[in-house]
Amino acid sequence: ADNVQAYGDDAYLRSGMYTFMTGPADERAPVNARFSYMWRKIDGAWKIVHHHSSAVPGGDAPKTTSNEEMYPKAQENFKRWN
Repeated sequence: ADNVQAYGDDAYLRSGMYTFMTGPADERAPVNARFSYMWRKIDGAWKIVHHHSSAVPGGDAPKTTSNEEMYPKAQENFKRWN
């Protein structure tokens, strides 16, 4: 469930829970996670000024992948997103 907290007329915090999938395509596993977004009205427009997302502590940890195994995927994503 999402939660919204107002901080005056020009800021609010939205937080909640979600589930994402992680791991290699043939071994996907669900991970329960939490998120928060801080919004501020700047020059009349709402902007995200802070975001956080992380796995819920104590949940089932996904399979650990070494840096060497992740490097090719990180490079691929970097090229795709930049």
